Amino acid sequence: MVEGARLESEYTSKTYHGFESHTCHQKNQNLMMPAYYLMVIAVVGMATGLSMKETANRPLKGATPAASDIQEAKEILGEHYDNIEQKIEDIDQEIADLQAKRSRLVQQHPRIND
Repeated sequence: MVEGARLESEYTSKTYHGFESHTCHQKNQNLMMPAYYLMVIAVVGMATGLSMKETANRPLKGATPAASDIQEAKEILGEHYDNIEQKIEDIDQEIADLQAKRSRLVQQHPRIND
C-alpha cells in the first residue's frame, strides 16, 4: 500500500497555475522550483498592485453623477461648480505667490530684465 502511494505521488504531476510541478522539478532536479515559480508570480502581482492608482469612491471617466431626482442633481452640480471655483482660486494664489517670488529674485539680481 505504501509502495503504491509512493509510486502514485512520484509519477503524478500536480498543476499550479497551469505549470506542471513534476515537469519543472524533473528538468531542474530541484524540488523547490514550483515554490520559486509561485514566489516570482507573487512578486509580479505585488508590483502590479502597488503601481495601480486607487480609484475607490471616484466616478468612472465619462460617467455622469448618479442622482435620484432633479433636486439632488442640482446639488451635485452645485458642489461640482464650487469645487471648480476653489481649484481656480488655489491656482490664482499659486500664480500670485510665484510672481512675488520672481519679483524678489529679480530684485536680488539687478542684471535680470523683466
